[in-house]
This record gives sequence, C-alpha cells and structure tokens, in this order.
Amino acid sequence: MKDQDIRAVEAMCSCGMDFDTLCVCFPSFPKAELKNIYDNFVGLETKNSPVSLNINCS
Repeated sequence: MKDQDIRAVEAMCSCGMDFDTLCVCFPSFPKAELKNIYDNFVGLETKNSPVSLNINCS
C-alpha cells in the first residue's frame, strides 16, 4: 500500500469506522494490511486517550 492509502485508512479509523466497514470501503486493499493499520490506530487511540473521571458534585 502507498503511504497515501495508509493515511486514508487512518483517517477513516479516526472517524470511528470499524474494521468490517473498512474492508467494505477498501475492497482492493489486503485485509491483513487493513487489520494491521486498524489495530495500530486503535492501540494509539487507547494509549493517548484521556483518563475518564467521575465527579460527584452533590
């Protein structure tokens, strides 16, 4: 895959697209490469996401 293709897949992941939908939207790309990009992106999202806090203001 070209670098531009990888960025397009990452952009769709950032919009919340799941793996099955990626496969439908990019049928010409190998599923193994799509899975790798998806897993890497989701892993980065999880690692960089802020910690959620519950605050009771009563």
